Amino acid sequence: KIKFLYYIYYIMDLPHNFFYMLTPILVIITYLSAYKNGKAVCNRYLVNCLLYLITSFSIYLSSRQFTKDNIVINTSHVALLSISTLFMIIALVYSKNIITKHILWLLIIIILGIVGRYSKKLNQLNEETIQDILKKMMVILIICVSFAVLFPQYIKPSMGFALFIGLLFVILFRIIDTIFLKKKYDNYISYIAIFIFSGFVVYDTDRVLKNAKSCAKTGKADYLDNMIDMFFNILNLFTN
Repeated sequence: KIKFLYYIYYIMDLPHNFFYMLTPILVIITYLSAYKNGKAVCNRYLVNCLLYLITSFSIYLSSRQFTKDNIVINTSHVALLSISTLFMIIALVYSKNIITKHILWLLIIIILGIVGRYSKKLNQLNEETIQDILKKMMVILIICVSFAVLFPQYIKPSMGFALFIGLLFVILFRIIDTIFLKKKYDNYISYIAIFIFSGFVVYDTDRVLKNAKSCAKTGKADYLDNMIDMFFNILNLFTN
């Protein structure tokens, strides 16, 4: 099963434009499942969250492939796109309009795909390495989700704050290591980051499960907010 998932991700035995074809289909399925008369519904809450997540990654991979085939950008373009992404993320956090939030999220994913395509570290990976990374990621995600489902009593609100402080430490340590230590401790920082983002996966999975119960009572669903954190958690797990 892991081998099958790897081939889907890495587009080895699939058509060159596989994600170009898959993305619009996923968008339609997600909308029909999660919305009724233009409003989010609570039916199939967990399934809808998963559809949102899969659709986002499909858009991300489509953007990477499109950039590879059609667009050439330089370092200054990457910097400008990265800054634009930061402002859009801030706008997304404070936006209340559901349509505006989805448009911003779509633009953010596309830019992340374009910028990610020019990551030197990722481009240096061969197929065997990527396969090994995906196997490890699959094991980590299964363990994290299983823990959140089986032991919710151990997941407290304070866990989110502790993980946030840990993330700030990793960012600071990464900056110091890059500027002053010539990436001497790069691998160790990545190990810590993997641990922290695994914790975020546990925390956010628990949050999704609680929101599913809350949605059944209140009738208010916001799939985008639930999915964004998980998307970045998984993306950062892969990167680290």
